[in-house]
Formats: sequence, C-alpha cells, structure tokens
Amino acid sequence: EGILLYDKSDRDCGVITGVKYLGVREVKIPQSVAMAAYKKDEKHKCDYEVGEIAPCAFANCRALESIELPETLVKIGEHAFIGCESLTKVHFGKNVWFIAENAFDNCTGLEEFVAEERTAEESEKSMRYSKFFTRDGVLYQRYGMDRTQPFRIYGVPPRLRGEISLPYGLRKVRRGAFSNCKNLVSVAIPTTVESIGNSAFSGCSSLTSVTIPDSVTSIGEGAFEGCASLASVTIGNGVTSIGDYAFDDCTSLSSVTIGNGVTRIGYYAFGGCTSLASVAIPDSVTRIESSAFEDCASLTSVTIGDSVTRIGYYAFRDCTSLTSVTIPSSVEWLGWRAFDRCESARIYEDGVAYIDGWAVGWDAARAEEPLRAHIRTGTRGLSSGLFCSGGSSETSKPSEIVFDGTVKEWKKVKKSGWLCGCEACRLVRCRDGEVVPANEERGERVDADSAEYRLKMKLLDEADRMFSGPDDDWDA
Repeated sequence: EGILLYDKSDRDCGVITGVKYLGVREVKIPQSVAMAAYKKDEKHKCDYEVGEIAPCAFANCRALESIELPETLVKIGEHAFIGCESLTKVHFGKNVWFIAENAFDNCTGLEEFVAEERTAEESEKSMRYSKFFTRDGVLYQRYGMDRTQPFRIYGVPPRLRGEISLPYGLRKVRRGAFSNCKNLVSVAIPTTVESIGNSAFSGCSSLTSVTIPDSVTSIGEGAFEGCASLASVTIGNGVTSIGDYAFDDCTSLSSVTIGNGVTRIGYYAFGGCTSLASVAIPDSVTRIESSAFEDCASLTSVTIGDSVTRIGYYAFRDCTSLTSVTIPSSVEWLGWRAFDRCESARIYEDGVAYIDGWAVGWDAARAEEPLRAHIRTGTRGLSSGLFCSGGSSETSKPSEIVFDGTVKEWKKVKKSGWLCGCEACRLVRCRDGEVVPANEERGERVDADSAEYRLKMKLLDEADRMFSGPDDDWDA
C-alpha cells in the first residue's frame, strides 16, 4: 500500500488512482484499504474493499513486470495500464465485470491473460456466471451473465505464443484480433465461426498453416496478409468471398485449396505468394479481381473454373514461371496486362501475344510490319488495352489492324475494351470488308477497374437503396 494512491468511489469502495513513482516493478493490490470516514461528525478509520482501478492509474509504468489483482476487483478503467511494456501476465479474479477495451493498450510484452471463473455451485448461488473467461491466454467476454450467452474475443496479448484453439461457440474473429502476434504458430478455428475480419491474423509471421471451416462465409481484407511462414491454406466450402489482400505477401505459401463456394477472389488476394506453384480455381468463382495472383513467381499452372466471367487487370502479372493456362469460354472480360510478363505461357504470332486463343499483348518489335497488327482467325478474345502493352511510345502502337477472317467472324471475337490507348486504330480490315472499332466498341471503353468507375457505381447503388424503401440488409 505504500506505493499506491487511492480514493473512495461513489459506490463506497476503494479506487486505486495511481502509483507514487513510475519505476515500480511489482505491485500487489490489497483487498481493502483504510480511509477516513465520518459518523455523527466523528472521524473514524474504515476499511473499504478495493473494487476499481481508475483510468490511467498505471499509465506508462514501463518497468512494471508483475501486478497482483484482488478478488474484490470489479472494474478496470480506460487506459489503466497503457504503456506498461514490461508486463507479461495479468490474472483477473472471478468478480470482474468491466474491463475497458483500451485498458492494456501498448502493453507490448504481454504474453497471457488469465481470468478465473465461478464454479457451477458459485454461479447457482449468485445467479450469474463470470463475465470474462480465458482460453490459451486469450481473453473473451460474454454478452450476458450466463454460459449460454454468445461471447467475443476481447483481448489478445501481443506476445501470444505457440498453438491455440478458439473456443466452440465463437462466431466471429474480429478485425485485427491477432494482428502481429509474431509468436503464434497454429490456430484451430471451430465450426461455429462465421466470419474472419479484416487483418484478423495479419503479420502473424510464425503461423504455418490454417484450415478455414465450412461455417465461415467471408474472409476479410488482409486477413492473413504478411504471414511469411504460412505454407498451406484450406478454405472451406462455405466461404463466398476471399477479401482483398487476404493472403497477400505470404511468401512461403505453397499449397492452397479453394472451396467450391467461393465466387470472388479479391484484389491482391494472393499477390506476392512467391512459393505458390499451382492453383485450381473452382467452378463457383465468377470474378478474379485485379492483381489477384500478381508476382506469384513460382506459379507454373493455373486451372480456371468454367464460371469465371471476368479476369481483372494484372491478375497474373509477373507469374514468370507460368507455362500452362486454360481460359474458359465463360470469360467475357480479360483485363489489361492480365498475363503481363508471363513469357513462358505466351505464343507470339506477328507481334501479337496469345494465351489459349486470347490476344493478350502486342510487341511491335516481333511484327513483320511494326505499324500493322495481324490478328489471326480463331482468336477467341482481345484483352483490355491490348495495344497499350507494346510500350508508352505512340510509335509502338499499330496504325492498322488486319483480321484474317470475315466481318461476321470478327464480331464473334470477345472484346474487353481493347481499343483503350489505341485511338490511331481507325479500321479493322477483314477478309470481306472493314469494321470501325470506335463505333462497334463504343460501349466497351469503360474502365470498370478504375476507382472513379467503382465510386460511381457505389453512389448509384446507395441512391437506389435510399429511394427503394426499407431494406432488411441495410445494417448488414
């Protein structure tokens, strides 16, 4: 008690308000403190149970290594232990009912939370269960006061280590819950979890494998970004969307199993996964967003499911080992430079680069006539910005396009805004006539990947929702 500062609360309990010097290493908070009280104008000394730790009470006690909390404690205030960098373990009694979410901010040395729980007999007697509980060092909070109530992840020690199992009944791994837990090796996710939030496990550089159960429907943005040791991932069949940057820069990732419920693979979802050698994209997927697999330098083969309609810009850019790609007939849009610098997978004919029948690039230096692009009969589609790929100089872009087939055959070729950046291409000369691309493709010049276009669509969507009456999904 000699180093503690304390006062009396409105609830007539003792409140620890601070310490007399910040260099304290060990603190034991007593169950009660003696303070003056008045009865009939006479001064008395009374013992008050310590029930609270005031906001910022131990703020920036950087040398504090050990804190012993009393059984009587019920409340820990805002920033109570902020900046206690040397604190490694916190043990809560069974009576604690409130802990401020930022109470242990910047406690960078924390390895474990321990919370005692009431026994069944104690709970029956008091008619309530403990508000907080811990599993494998992680702190959880119940929404109600009995064991049947749902619960959430409340506090994760930054230096949490080893293998952990999330408790059955958990519904969501919240945003940033385990972010930068660099000593976390393995995590078991129960079949009650429905979503994994943004950056939930980002920067967990020692995490080696993860299995996402079928109960999970969404993987948030950057959920596993920068998990440098992550070698294998199994994504369950319940997942419908793999968020942007979900597994970005997981440089050890060599095995990925994508469940057959996924419909969208987000921007940079697997970007920079330099150890990934092959990937099978199931038939459920309809969109592969821009840069989804960019810079997967070890990727040699890709199997794309039969429902994919859109492959975004740079989707497989710098997959320098890629030799085998099958583009299904369902694809309607192939983004600019989707297979840029995938030279082992390309076949050049008179300056035009082809992958599985799609014209994906142009190299004027390989053309028989540098200003004349010759597109072969049987071409299935033209990628977006096809003639932007030859270089930034206007002299590298063709001024004449020749198609070996008929006008009718030309109109069957799928076109993904291919004229972008090639305004000099005034005509396409077919075997039996000419086509004016600017007229034919007028509706295809929209850059659907641009931020401006996506913002416009979002605003239109919001306006539609505002004027279409009540929507049950408004708060979803």
